[in-house]
Amino acid sequence: MKMKPLYSVQNQINVGLQDWNLVVSFCLALVVSRFPRRRMYLLCTTSLFCIYTGWTVAQNRQMITGSHSAGIAVIAFIFLYQLAYSIGYNALTYVYLVEIFPYFVRAKGISWFQLFGKGAGFFSTFVNPIALDAITWRYLIVYVVWLCFEIIFIYFIFPETYNRTLEELSFLFEPQEAKDAVGKDLGKGVSKTSSASRFWRKEMTKRFKATLFFQNR
Repeated sequence: MKMKPLYSVQNQINVGLQDWNLVVSFCLALVVSRFPRRRMYLLCTTSLFCIYTGWTVAQNRQMITGSHSAGIAVIAFIFLYQLAYSIGYNALTYVYLVEIFPYFVRAKGISWFQLFGKGAGFFSTFVNPIALDAITWRYLIVYVVWLCFEIIFIYFIFPETYNRTLEELSFLFEPQEAKDAVGKDLGKGVSKTSSASRFWRKEMTKRFKATLFFQNR
């Protein structure tokens, strides 16, 4: 039986992986916003951690023993990784960014996210191959540790934004003074001279001046 050239097998895997990415990204983009954000991010990062750990072990066995089964397991973990990645780090990310950033800083926040995202993509494209050639499968341990950090970071830092309006979420990172003022006025009916109104007039004036300052820089 004639063996297929290695490059032919690699091309088939790459094409299959891209098709798989398209399917899972599209399907998950339709449903992830229907669930609590923190829960989805924790599910995503925990799944990635487990998959990457299995990937590292399988890569180790394949490179040391040349096991064909371990090689197949590596390919399977790559496909599973893309599925887990799309749970949190695909469409849900942009939903979450819109929810956590107030309107007046939303564009800047998403721009910074794009900058760091492109930087991470550059790192993955040009640094990962060099590191894999230098220390082989051991380099994957770096990502296992990083994913562990992501789980801890999300658990303690990420606020829940699910099932809230953008108006409610505008108070998410506001000082306690604003929350107390609004809560007090809601109990007695908000008037034009209420403490909440005075606070927000003062706050919006401050933000407007800050916006003009940055635009004129």
